[in-house]
Amino acid sequence: MPVTTGFSEPGYRYQLILRGECGPLAEWLFADAAIKSGGGCTSVIFSARDDGERYGLLDRIQDVALHLISLNQIGGSSPAT
Repeated sequence: MPVTTGFSEPGYRYQLILRGECGPLAEWLFADAAIKSGGGCTSVIFSARDDGERYGLLDRIQDVALHLISLNQIGGSSPAT
């Protein structure tokens, strides 16, 4: 699956790694994200405007019982545009 890097809304960018190759489910959870599955994991790069939006996405991951391996902010601390 090709990875796209454009995001329609500004915000802070994050990369999270999920256990399992859950590309279609991740596409449903993260409508505007770069998603790549392989090697038993799924990488998701997404943009969140604030902490509330980021925690909302993490809540959705928990709601569907996906295993979060890591979450990292990428690109420094300034908002992405």
